[in-house]
This record gives sequence, structure tokens and C-alpha cells, in this order.
Amino acid sequence: MRLFDIFRNKQKIVSRRKKMAEDGARKTKPEQEEAAEGNGHDARPEEASEEDAPDIQSALEDAAEGGDPEAQFELGRRQFYGNGVEKDRYAAAYWFHEAAQRGHADAQFHLAEFCFFPGEGVWRDKPMGMYWLQKAAEQGHGDAQYSLGAHYLRGDGTERDYEKAVFWLEKAEAQAAVHAVRFWNESTLLAARSWLQYQKNPEAMDAAQLNCIAGCYESGHLVRRNLPRAFELYQKGAEMGDAEAEYNLAECYYNGSGTQKDPVQAVFWFKMAERHGYAAAGELSALYEKDLTPDQLSSVLQELDLKSAPTADDRRTAK
Repeated sequence: MRLFDIFRNKQKIVSRRKKMAEDGARKTKPEQEEAAEGNGHDARPEEASEEDAPDIQSALEDAAEGGDPEAQFELGRRQFYGNGVEKDRYAAAYWFHEAAQRGHADAQFHLAEFCFFPGEGVWRDKPMGMYWLQKAAEQGHGDAQYSLGAHYLRGDGTERDYEKAVFWLEKAEAQAAVHAVRFWNESTLLAARSWLQYQKNPEAMDAAQLNCIAGCYESGHLVRRNLPRAFELYQKGAEMGDAEAEYNLAECYYNGSGTQKDPVQAVFWFKMAERHGYAAAGELSALYEKDLTPDQLSSVLQELDLKSAPTADDRRTAK
């Protein structure tokens, strides 16, 4: 944290404490609940009675000022979310930093993800956010490991690095198998692995990876939008028998996304996806085949029969 930020936040804490002492103000319970709305990142601590709240807060402040990192983190968390006290992001950032400097992994994670990256209570400083995420991740903090991997995947606050993204996301995956990692999302790890493989050897990609990269090109997520490239990758995945790729390819043909509109090919690939277990494809193929002529529908069914017929390799394997 910049020295100016630390000084500024400390001064704010002192002046606000003085004001609270003069007013003797404490929030009512409904106000606490209203202030804590939208807190999807962390569980609210157990609420004390209104009579005990000032004593607990005072004890926390004494312990925090005495250098107790757990008290510093808890005080920062209360002030960040407005749990039992007035919401004060500047004071929260100050106490998170104090605890983070003493090696408190949760404080390091909060300081990075909730303060430095969005610029809450401090100037926005994404490289500094990466620094504290790394500190927490190295201590085995699952949320920090996931966030660090995701930032490397996106190139947010650092250079994009798929190897580091996979490394930290796999660490988070191992944590998620044991206990909850709040932000865990398997699709993020799939994206990191897919892009790493795409970078190293695109010809060796499996169908799920092809479909993932195609989805990124279609949506513009992590890469500049490129519909023809998305179509090409969906096609490769579909030819490998991946139901989701077949479904996506059918939609490309139907909507003319990355290719010319072709209702015949759309119905064909919807039916292929249905055969491979993609339930929604059956409804769409039944709907769209009504727009085909009898000859067109007949050609679709013939092509399906050809796809279903065993190849010479299949017959040799059966023997």
C-alpha cells in the first residue's frame, strides 16, 4: 500500500473514531442488515447483542492496535461490509494491510481482490493486487489461488500467462475437492487448459477444448471476436463426435454465424447432437425440419444413415 494511502486512512480512522465517541452513535440492527446487503463474498460474522456490540468492537480495536492480525482482519472485514459498525472502506483497507503485513492470508486476499483491484479504500493498483494475491496463494488460500489463476488467464493486472493460470487453478481445484472455494468455477480451468494447449499444439486439442476455444471466439471472451474461426473450431469438434460442438455448429448454420445460412446442415447437426445425448437439439431439429422440403429432409436422413454405418476400420475392430 502506498505510504500516502496508509497515512490518509489512519487519519480518517482517528477522526471518525473521535466523531463516534462524541455522538455515541451505533447502528440499529435493521441498519446493519441493510448495510450488509449484497455481501456475496463473505459470510457475516455472528451478531452480538446490541448491549455487547460496543464492548466487542472496543476489544477488537484494542487487539488490532496491539498488533493481533486476526483482530486486524476481523476489524477490517466489519468496516468493509458495515457489520455492526459504520461502513468505512478506507479504514478496512488500512486494517487489511496491517494484517496482511503480518502474514494473514485472508487479509492478503481481501486487500488484493476487494481493495486494490477495484480501488476500494485505496487507489486502484492491479499489480499490487497481484502481489498480495500471490502472497495469499503461496500460503494455500484457495480463493486466492483461484483468483490468481483467473487474473493470469485474463491478463488482468499482469501479462497473460496460460501456464501460470493452469498452475494456480489446479491448486485451487485441489482445494475445492477438500473444502469450499467460494469463487471456484470448473469452466475457468477448462479455458486455461484449452488456451495453453491451443498455444502449444492446437492439432492435439480434444473436442471439449476445441468447443471451449470456439466459444471464446464466438463471444469475444479472452480474445477478439472471430465468428469464422469459431465456426471452424466447432466444425472440428463436431467431426470428433462432441454433442455440444455439434449443437453449436448447427446453430452456426441456422443463424449464418461465421458461415452461410444452411437449414439443411443445421437440421443434420441438430439430429447428430440429439443422437449423442444433447436433449435440446431434438426439439430444435423437430421444429426446423418443418421448413425443409421432402427432398431436403430425405437427404438429411440419408446422410445420418451414412454416419451411422460402420466403417471398414469399425468392422476390422469388431473382428
